[in-house]
This record gives sequence, structure tokens and C-alpha cells, in this order.
Amino acid sequence: MARAAGEMPFLEHLEELRVRILRSLLAVIGCFALGLWLTDRFRLLDVLKRPIAPYIPQGKLVVLSPTEPLMIVLKLGFIVGLVLASPVLLWQLWAFLSPALYEREKKTLVPALFAGLALFLAGGVLSFTFIVPQALRVLLSFQQGSFATMITFDAYFSFVMQLVLALGLSCELPLLMIILAA
Repeated sequence: MARAAGEMPFLEHLEELRVRILRSLLAVIGCFALGLWLTDRFRLLDVLKRPIAPYIPQGKLVVLSPTEPLMIVLKLGFIVGLVLASPVLLWQLWAFLSPALYEREKKTLVPALFAGLALFLAGGVLSFTFIVPQALRVLLSFQQGSFATMITFDAYFSFVMQLVLALGLSCELPLLMIILAA
């Protein structure tokens, strides 16, 4: 029995998936190393700390363990690396899925992938630029004289990443509505 053009047996699909995952993993690891360098080179910890600096004593966040500063640098480097690797990850995803798609689906998904990435990044930048400073202003305005502001770097980092992720994902909603309506 002859196979139709473009069809692959199950094990060949698994091998293709394995290759795509390995390439994606290598891209993430390489971009993680680049992200660590960029974190140091462009002093991204200072950029991250800028929105909260006016609200804390001497502009310094608290660390509660000796490993906390290292973990923050590693987390930030990984996030920067993931953002840098996202085009490669999207390409690997596309290269794996595109043979199974019809031409009409391909024409819809290619712009959607790039639009989704752009919308997520725009939402993240808007969140960090506008939402995080305003959220801090409002939340810390409840502080009274009987409270001492001692915010840990890890808690602040988690707070910022949650807001950035939430707004980045919420900026995907228009794209999701367009795709579902098509």
C-alpha cells in the first residue's frame, strides 16, 4: 500500500517532534546565556527596580536569603532569553505543524503567529511602563505610619511578572476573537 504524498508514519512524526524540541531547547539555552549577559550589560535589575524605588527606603529592596539575588538574576535572564528565543520557538512550532495544515489555514495562521507575538510583547511593555507604576502607587498609598515598607526582591519580581504576563495575555484577546470569528 503506497503512502500519500506528505504522509509520514507515526514514529517519523515522533522523530520530527524530537528534533524540533531539541532545536527549541538549544535556542532557549543559547538565548538564556545571552539573556544573562544582557541583564548584566544593560543593568536590567535597575530597570526592573525603577518603578518601586520612590516607595522604598533608600530605594533598596530586601533579600531574605543569600541565594535570592542570584535567583532573581537567573529568572530575569531566563525571561529575557525566552523572549529572544520566541521567534525560533514559533518557527519550530510552525515547521512541525505546517505540513498538516491546508493552504487556507496556513494563510490565516502565519500572520496570527506574528501578531500574537507582537501583541504579547506590546502588552508586556505597556504593563511595565504604565500599569506597574500606577499599581504600586495605589497599593502603597494604603500604607500608614504604623507600617514599615519592607518588600522583598523576590515578591516584587513575582508581582511585576504576574502583571506583565496578565496584560500580555489580555492583549491577545482581540487576536483570539478574530481567529474564532474567521
